[in-house]
Parts: sequence; C-alpha cells; structure tokens
Amino acid sequence: MVPALRDGQGISLYLMCPSGRRVRAEGVLRLTNDRVSAEIPAEYPNWMIRKRLKIELIPRLIEAHEEYGLRYTGESAGAVMAPSEYFVPERRWDAVCQVFLAKTDEPPEPHGSGVLLRIGHRPFLLTAAHVIDADSQGDLLVTTKRKLIPIAGHKVAIGLPSSGRREDDKYDVAYCAVDEACEASLIEDGSVFLERDDVDLSVESHSEDCYMFAGYPWRKTERKHGCIEASFRTMTGLTLSARDVTRHGYRPQDHIIVRFRRKRSKPLDTDELRISPLPHGMSGGAIFKWPRTTNAKHSDFKLAGIATDYDSRANLLIGTRLHCFIRCIAMDYPDLPIVVSDKE
Repeated sequence: MVPALRDGQGISLYLMCPSGRRVRAEGVLRLTNDRVSAEIPAEYPNWMIRKRLKIELIPRLIEAHEEYGLRYTGESAGAVMAPSEYFVPERRWDAVCQVFLAKTDEPPEPHGSGVLLRIGHRPFLLTAAHVIDADSQGDLLVTTKRKLIPIAGHKVAIGLPSSGRREDDKYDVAYCAVDEACEASLIEDGSVFLERDDVDLSVESHSEDCYMFAGYPWRKTERKHGCIEASFRTMTGLTLSARDVTRHGYRPQDHIIVRFRRKRSKPLDTDELRISPLPHGMSGGAIFKWPRTTNAKHSDFKLAGIATDYDSRANLLIGTRLHCFIRCIAMDYPDLPIVVSDKE
C-alpha cells in the first residue's frame, strides 16, 4: 500500500554532493501543486545550489506514488524521490541553457549560454551579443534535457561600438523573443522561464554583495556514444567596489564584476583549493545575486545580470546588469508591463 504524503512531514535525509560526500540531517517535506521538494537545514545552505543534488530519504517511504511520480530505488539505503530533477527545491537552474552553433554540414558545437525569462505574456532568451552574432554563420540551437532545439524567433543584438568590433562592446546585450513553437518545445522538455519575482533589477552593488555566474563552459562539453554531455557550472565571488569597476572601464550602475582566481578556487563542499574550468562558453549565462542571509532559500537567489566576458589577466568575471536587457526589450515591445527605475 502506498503511504500518504503530507506537506510539512518531517523526514530524515542524506545530503550528497557530486564529490560523494554525504551528511545525514533532518528536513521537511513540501508538497505544492504537482511538485515535490524538501526544505534543507539552514546549516547546509551551500548544498542547495548544486545542479545534481541527490536527497535520499530514510527510512523507505514509498515504492511509487502516482500523484507525484516518485519512485523507490535501493534495498536498504532509503528512497530517492524525484520526478526527474533529483529533488532540487527550486528549478530555476533549468532556466539556464547551453547554446550551440551548427554550421552547414558540420556537427553542432558549444558556443555559449543563455537564460530563459518571461515578461508578461512573452517568452525571451537572454544572452550575450557575441553569441547571437554567430547566427550569421549557421543555426543557433539551445539545449534542453533531451535534445537540441533551434532558437526560433525575433533575434536582437545591441549595435556595435564606434570601433566596429564586438570585443570592444562593454554591454554585449542580446535577446531572442522566442516563438510559440520554440517556447512549447522548451517547456515540454523541462526548461523553465523565470518570472518577475525571480529577478533583481538593482542598479548598484554593495561591497559585501556576492554574485554567482552560472553557465556551460564549452571545454566541459563532451560527445559520447552519439550523445552530448554538458557540465553546468557556477562560479561565485564578491563584487568589486564601484571605484574598481570604473577603473576597469565599466559603469557600476550597468555592470557586475567579481574577482575570480580560477587556479585558487574553493568548492563549497570542501576546504581544498582547486583549479576551476575556464569559463569560456559561459557568456550569455546567468548572474544570480546571493541573498544577505545564511538562511537562504533557492527563491532568494535572484537573476541580476547576464555574463558577458572573462578577463584572465585581471582575474575578473564580467557581466551586464539585467536592467540593461529589460530596457532594450521595452523599446522593442512597448506593450509589455515593464517598469524599470534608476533607483530600483
């Protein structure tokens, strides 16, 4: 007999990160509409941001549950409950996707990243202009959990600077208003469009602000047995001061810059220093602003910008604030419910 599940039910669970480290803790089961999630103890906030977090429930609760599509695996270790997403409390990471470029008679190659956002009734893919520029070289495709989908819709890239060179563009703003067929394919395959409550349109940072750059480094994408295996990565750091942002030739009101020493990176689940992958391919990916509390929930991580550049000499990750993208969209789509204040 399948036991009933109830919202607020106390559970014991193992938290497991990709490195294999496990911690047993107490949590709370959450059931909302057709979704299942778990509240993770506040002393483990860093485990929440793992793309492939796995939660094993103890003792065995279920073998199947038609309402939520859960399943039991293993003989004694417990239950892994997940419709398809390893029991992650929020699915906003599924709004970050990888962008491929398919040239004529050549297999698709990883080219960048993108972020799905819905404004009013209209769905958009936000990315970097130098990613969209490649549309003239072939077909741009976006990944879902199961396949590559052509990016179909109205594509817009900010004009080139006076030098005529995209590499001199400090803003690198681009987007695509995806058409209905593209939107339907993305949603059908599990992609998520962020909404207004998921974004931060602030025009300034404070010295203690922390930002997470999220995307798909192309060097970590592999082809195996006819399948493409992509590696979703996040890179986090404290923002530079307004003075330092200006010194590097950017505007604090429009840009987010964090210090990133990839050869001295520290994963959240260990104190060991490691070498992070080169972030090439993360252009167009998300910049999430960390909340200023140790009791953070996934819903507290807000989309604040789009990644655009990596300065290896200065050890900097660089991005453009989200409000710059929204302002460009507002000019092309004045009917959308967009209000951006200079003081937001």
